[in-house]
Amino acid sequence: MKIRLVSVLAAIAVMAGLPVAATKLLALRHQAELASAQQVSHFPKRYIGVVSENVPEFDKVCKCHPNAAIHYVSMDEPISMFLPKLMLAAGAVPVMELEPYGIPLTKIIAGHKDAWLTRYAKALLSLKAPIIVSFAPEANGSWYDWGYRHVSPKVYIQAWRHVVTVFRKAGSGSRIKFAWVMNHWFPQSEALRLLWPGKSYVDMFGIDGYFKDKRDNFHRLFLPTIQDMRKLSDAPILISETAAGPTAGKLRAVHDLVRNMFAYHLAGFVWFDIKQPGRYIHQDWRIEIERPAMAAYRQAIQRYASPVD
Repeated sequence: MKIRLVSVLAAIAVMAGLPVAATKLLALRHQAELASAQQVSHFPKRYIGVVSENVPEFDKVCKCHPNAAIHYVSMDEPISMFLPKLMLAAGAVPVMELEPYGIPLTKIIAGHKDAWLTRYAKALLSLKAPIIVSFAPEANGSWYDWGYRHVSPKVYIQAWRHVVTVFRKAGSGSRIKFAWVMNHWFPQSEALRLLWPGKSYVDMFGIDGYFKDKRDNFHRLFLPTIQDMRKLSDAPILISETAAGPTAGKLRAVHDLVRNMFAYHLAGFVWFDIKQPGRYIHQDWRIEIERPAMAAYRQAIQRYASPVD
């Protein structure tokens, strides 16, 4: 469970009224407007990605170019392609997670949000670039109102299928892939097989999980979920959101992720590079605060994050 990033640099600049922040925002907007979406023309074979409040700035600090970047989108918010354009300009495939905060899934099933979904799909398609879309992530946990114990599996599946169908009617074709993102298994989580929308509605899997302390390792966090997902489909599996806190060890986590990415034939991983206030569930996940970990992450990108021919 986490606090989602629904405010980014643009919101910070507007609310704070800071001239420096506003200047940075204008520069970033200019960069996004000038960038060609064709800088990213294919889905990568393997992803080494990032969640960052400012992808271009992260690139400068890291001296690397993650080839995927996640943005969390609250459904019904005004539609803007500023951030996806910025991601594409930085050489990253945008991964857009649609989150139906305050929207009953039954309303989505009934078509009440079809107009917004159609506009959003067409806006993404206007970028003429590869895009990954997810909807209602981590539904096997109970912390979101679209998740376990709040919504029946039947309703969740119907809502997922409806969203995919609306995108397809809008012409999503091969330009948009749909990622079914779940939290890693834990004793109180819903069984994945009960939430599965079916192979024809899912192009790839995503697993979210964090190295919170020294007890956590790849096998403990991800292996049970990988095994469950592979019973459902042979679709690629991405560790769609992960990071390590200071106690768990960031360098150890990067090495563990890279090693097992190959051992289990995964599509890659995305590092959640955000400082969250807290001591356990929320920690300082930023990789740049530990230089050896940042160097290992950079090396992984240079070696393994290559596009498809």
